[in-house]
Amino acid sequence: RSPPVAIAPPPAAPVAMAFSPSDASAAAAAPEVSLPAAAASLSAAALPPTPPPTLAAAPPPPPPSATLPPPTPPQTTRPPAPHAQPTMAPAPSAAHPSVRDGRLGGMLAFPLLGSGDTGFEFGPAAETALAEVVRFLTGELPARGALRLVVPSAEELQRLQRMLPSHGLDLQPRFTVAAGSLARPAGGLLALARGAAMLAIANPANHRLNRKGGELNKALHASVPELEKLSAAQCGGGGCVAKVGGAYSVELPASCRFRLEEGVQWIIHVRPPNMNPLRPDCLEGGDSERGCALLADTYRALFAAFSARLP
Repeated sequence: RSPPVAIAPPPAAPVAMAFSPSDASAAAAAPEVSLPAAAASLSAAALPPTPPPTLAAAPPPPPPSATLPPPTPPQTTRPPAPHAQPTMAPAPSAAHPSVRDGRLGGMLAFPLLGSGDTGFEFGPAAETALAEVVRFLTGELPARGALRLVVPSAEELQRLQRMLPSHGLDLQPRFTVAAGSLARPAGGLLALARGAAMLAIANPANHRLNRKGGELNKALHASVPELEKLSAAQCGGGGCVAKVGGAYSVELPASCRFRLEEGVQWIIHVRPPNMNPLRPDCLEGGDSERGCALLADTYRALFAAFSARLP
């Protein structure tokens, strides 16, 4: 057999494309661009360059000489109430200019009359006292002398302080309030008045001006053993009967220990009205309006007696 003969396919017929002379010149002038380069050029033209991500830099540490403010402590207590307690006005002291040049003249320390075992409620007794203090400080009497109202407990002191602004006494330099005992002032209660020319204490006494009666009266007689004798001699003898609303001044001698140690020159006995039916001379029917009127009279007599003793 003869071997197979390979037959070649017929050649493809050429495709005729018509080109104008201008197309041929444009194709000849265009630069040759590869496919990858064209894709890169298109991407660069369509999207703006994206900057690489950067991390926020930490703030630089303060210089060694700089001091940072202390951190604010957490709130552990309730905020103060809108009616915060008023601050007590500074008391005239021995360094106070009005004391040094003699304008102050003296100081009267007195308790809240009517309170305690005499039957007045704290509110009416305090309102009466503060009203008469304002009358004394703004009245016709000479503007000399300072007043210091003393109550026995810190609780009563706080209640009293809250009442001062309504009477215009929270910033009055001639009036202060304190808690303590008038019979034992060595702890500093009266030390602020050591430079005053005269110092007086008011004592709510009984009708005989003796050592019987309330706690302060008994304590003052214990501190001044000769007080009953001095009171009898200076207030009309042993038969003296103190009337309700009256004030009786007793001067302590220069040799008196209480005067030497505490600087107290005068003790002014006063007899406030009594609203307690368990005590003698209680107001009939418990008339609180009349009781407050008599209490106001007692303060006026006390302040007048104090003013009369000012140097």
